[in-house]
Order: sequence, then C-alpha cells, then structure tokens
Amino acid sequence: MKDILNFSPYVIRKFMSHSLFSAMNLFPDKVLNRNKELKGKYAGEKLFIIGSGPSIKEEDLSILEGQNVMTQNNFHMHEMINVLNPKFHVVVPKHHANSFDDDWIDWIGDMEEKLPNDCTYFFGKNTKYLIDSKTSIGDRSYYINQGLNPLFMNRTDCDISNRIMNVTSVITQCLMTAVYLGFDEIFLLGMDLNQIVQFAEDRDNVRWYSHSKITDNKAEKGFEDNLLKSGNMYFEFWKMWRQLNMIDNYAKAKNVFIGNVSKFGLLNVFPRVDIQEAIKNS
Repeated sequence: MKDILNFSPYVIRKFMSHSLFSAMNLFPDKVLNRNKELKGKYAGEKLFIIGSGPSIKEEDLSILEGQNVMTQNNFHMHEMINVLNPKFHVVVPKHHANSFDDDWIDWIGDMEEKLPNDCTYFFGKNTKYLIDSKTSIGDRSYYINQGLNPLFMNRTDCDISNRIMNVTSVITQCLMTAVYLGFDEIFLLGMDLNQIVQFAEDRDNVRWYSHSKITDNKAEKGFEDNLLKSGNMYFEFWKMWRQLNMIDNYAKAKNVFIGNVSKFGLLNVFPRVDIQEAIKNS
C-alpha cells in the first residue's frame, strides 16, 4: 500500500500535465499549423526510415539509392549519406539545458553542411530559436511539439499539426511524421531498440557512430546513468512500445503498412520483411 501511495503523486502530476497539453490542442499553433501543407503529400509512395542501431554497420545501404529515405539525428555523418540522398531528416526535441546550446549549434551545422540542399527537416519546436538564428535552413524546417503522455492514451492520430506523444526515442517521431506525410508503405532499417542490452556493456556502442556532438557530453551521460540506475529506462521502453503499438494500429486503420527490414534488434512490433523484397515491390 505504501508503494502505491508513493507512486500516486507521480501519476497525478503526469495526468495533470497530459490533460493540460491535450486541452492546448484545442487552440491552433501557428508553427505547427504549417505542417498541414505536408499532410498526405506523399500518398501512394514508399519510405525507408534509417535508424542508428549498431546493426547498420552490417547493412549494404547502397541498395537504397534512389528510394525515398528519412534519416535522423546523427545519420548525416554516415559515409553513405550522399548515396542515400535523404529527402527528410528528423531530429529529436532539444532535451538539454541552454548551457549546452553550443553543442546543438555545432551539431545542426554539420547537418546543414552534409545533408542535401533540398532535404526537409523536422525538429522539436523548442529548437526553432536555434534554427532561425544560427542556420539558413529555416525555410526547409518544420516542427513538432510533444507533451501527450501514452500512459493516459489508447490511440493516436499521428497529427503533427497538434502536440504529439512525448518522444522517448526518435523512432516514434519518425513514424508519426511519415504517417502524417501520407506514405502507404514505411520500412524501418537499423531501429534496433536494444539500448538496454548495449548500455549494460558499453554506452560507446549503443549507436553505429558511437557518439554525436550532443551525446558525448556531461548532460547526456548523467541522463543515461540516471535512467539505468533508477530503472526508469525499462519504464520508458514500456511506454515507447505502447506508443509504437498505437501508431501501428492507426496506420493499419489508414491502410498504411509499417515493416521492419532489419535482421537484428529487439523491435518486434512490426512484421519483419526482407529488404530486397521491400525494394523490389516499388
């Protein structure tokens, strides 16, 4: 009983926050409203979303040349980025204090340098002030805003013109964006989601690139250490799995297929598909 009472303030606090953000969706947000110009734009097309799991090192990414590709976070540093020529690049909402803004500015600067000049970006709305003041990609950048808690939801509509579910990992942000854009088939590659196993061995091997300019700092290490020590990482993964199932249910209702073309990893929400078959059926 004591444990339940101790947990109650957390649930109440999170429910109040979720309810507030849900209510705020009743009022249009000018920044998010701009996303509506992209809604359903790519209906009938296929998209490959490339993650940063260690399995990427085992993949021949050249076979995706000429496909619609969405990359994320630090993938602009991959040696095959010019071959992949991503049409979209998704970046998680800024989750560090403003004292780490220089890390984010340097990181986003690398994206601007290495990604195609016609690449469309999706950032967290809390990063907009950096995009507007420190880059020249503002006209190609769209924004999402989080705040909804999957603990108190049983469905989602993947509407990025409103607040969406909290982004535990970039995979949910990528998928909600892809569904909103109207793609009929969405394939995931390198979204291993095996960080729990990898962290137990060495945080330097969680991603194919080891670290980016925003993961190799004191703030990120402290954040990861706390998640592991407290056990909250398991809770966050459960919430992420809940989100992924809601996204899949919505996609199915809209006749959108989401498949996993990775050979490895823990992600089991979406059916495994051979990548050659996925490409062949273009």
